[in-house]
Amino acid sequence: MAQAMPDAIAVVEPLGYDNQHKRQYRHFTFTQLDRDSDHIAQGLRRMGVVPGTRLALLVRPGIDFVSLVFALFKAGAVSILIDPGMGRRNLIQCLADAQPQGFIAIPPVHAVRMFLRRKFPLAKFNVTVGRRWFWGGPTLEQLRRAVSLNAAHLPGDAAHTMADDPAAIIFTTGQHRPAQGRALYTRQF
Repeated sequence: MAQAMPDAIAVVEPLGYDNQHKRQYRHFTFTQLDRDSDHIAQGLRRMGVVPGTRLALLVRPGIDFVSLVFALFKAGAVSILIDPGMGRRNLIQCLADAQPQGFIAIPPVHAVRMFLRRKFPLAKFNVTVGRRWFWGGPTLEQLRRAVSLNAAHLPGDAAHTMADDPAAIIFTTGQHRPAQGRALYTRQF
């Protein structure tokens, strides 16, 4: 879509209201989304993320979430996605079961990750979406800046993947059964 309709709007995110109570929005075109996800993917690779790395994605819906999903695909990482409506205890258990090698998450999630670090011994690739507090690792903005957004855009090389390589592990809840992780496949760019 970035080639076919580069200036068309790809993602719209509501921001709130202005002084006249008019709704404000932030939007990305397909070109902006493609570039942003390339930059994030390159930043992840510089951190040491290789194809198959399992990264828990716990970010609020919006442009950052969409850019991150595409960046994780481009880097060949396996996204761990969990329905937040399943409750804190189940969410933590699902994360422990998935054994993430890192977290891309908002600050409160990282605080819980640090508090429960024994449950997540493999988590070394950690990115904060928002303001980083007392833990290490880059912020999403630092990943974006690793490749200057003002430089001429060089398309990122998407990781080489096969149809049977995992793309995501998604935990969903059933009506009468505990949360189950399901692997999704067939990711090729």
